[in-house]
Amino acid sequence: LDNFYIVQTHLHQVERDLSRGFYQELPKLAAGVYAGYPRVYGLALELLAHTDSRLDLETLTRFVAAYQSVQALTTGELWAVPIMQRLSLIENLRRLVGLSLVAHEKRREADRWANLLLRAAAGPPPQLIATMAALVRGQSALDSVFVVQMLERLRDQTPAVAPAVQWLEQWLTAHGTSLEALTRTEHQRRAANRVSVGNTIASLRGVAPDCELLWIVLLSPRLSPWPWLQGERAAVDTTDEQVAALLAGGRIGLGESCTAGLLAARLTDRPGSSEYVAGGV
Repeated sequence: LDNFYIVQTHLHQVERDLSRGFYQELPKLAAGVYAGYPRVYGLALELLAHTDSRLDLETLTRFVAAYQSVQALTTGELWAVPIMQRLSLIENLRRLVGLSLVAHEKRREADRWANLLLRAAAGPPPQLIATMAALVRGQSALDSVFVVQMLERLRDQTPAVAPAVQWLEQWLTAHGTSLEALTRTEHQRRAANRVSVGNTIASLRGVAPDCELLWIVLLSPRLSPWPWLQGERAAVDTTDEQVAALLAGGRIGLGESCTAGLLAARLTDRPGSSEYVAGGV
């Protein structure tokens, strides 16, 4: 909830900048996992996959530059890089939240079965056996989230439920695993999910606001002086200063739109920007 406004802001920005006509004009991939999707969207997704959604502007520009060394992007695609990066981050966050919701439902189901087993253990032995048989019928597939949650609930409970715990451990052994291995896998999955969510939010907070300036760098005819490509980044610290350094000695004008208005405001929010900003059209 604390980050809802961040996601909502980026969603609104994508809706403003990615019109239906613009989307249709973007070159689409003909084959592969992302067949039918814009080529630049596939590029954005691949970058997230290789960085676990932990982005910075340097990595982003290097990745796009490396792609263009093999296959040049169109001007429209370069314009779409910031949009697709936002969209891919939001989509990744949706996927991670979806996985968390599925895991939450599995844990709730495990708690339900744990409660049934505990109640059955308080009754005659045949009742516990019948409940265990019903569990086998209802949970034929082995699932780490479900099993770990249920065993965590059943352990250190009344001794009457010990046969169910032993049976579950034997069931895991029959499936070629153990509670320790399954618990380790589940804890690693949870940790990886938390890291990915944190990386995605951090990228939306940090990199995405700078994306509007990225296209200036990518479209600049002076690609060779990029500070981070020449090991001189220490001399130019911020994104705004990097862009200002690239535009020094040149002139830039911006066509009026939502994105161009934001760009113009940011470019002119620096002393001396009148030397390279011609204004809006």
